[in-house]
Amino acid sequence: MNSVACYVKASACSVNFILIMSINVFGRVLKHKTSSGARGPPGEGFQRTPQGDFDISHKRLCNVATPQEDLDAVNLRSLKEIQHELESVHTMVKALNATFEKTLREWKDLEGVNRLAFRNAELIGQLERYRYKLLLHLT
Repeated sequence: MNSVACYVKASACSVNFILIMSINVFGRVLKHKTSSGARGPPGEGFQRTPQGDFDISHKRLCNVATPQEDLDAVNLRSLKEIQHELESVHTMVKALNATFEKTLREWKDLEGVNRLAFRNAELIGQLERYRYKLLLHLT
């Protein structure tokens, strides 16, 4: 089935007519059961806000590319990748924190050991002095 357009212009009245007919392969004109008329130009398919931004009326936006610029839209895959990276970083921070706390406890234990060793050294020094005095007193 082909469509044939006839263009008629009346020069005196400046009236333009466009007649569109459907013709089958045998040259017969096919009658339409419903006539919807000529369609207008296709629209954008969405509305705009007064500021000129897109308003997709709570509909799903599909096939959004991976963002390249700071103000690009973000797709779910990009968000999941970022979430996975953040979870990995969080796991590493927790491990570092545990290592730091363990090292701090060991350091405090080492400080306690050092204090005990220093106190033991003081006591040994006092014992040596008493021993020396005792030896002097006995001789």
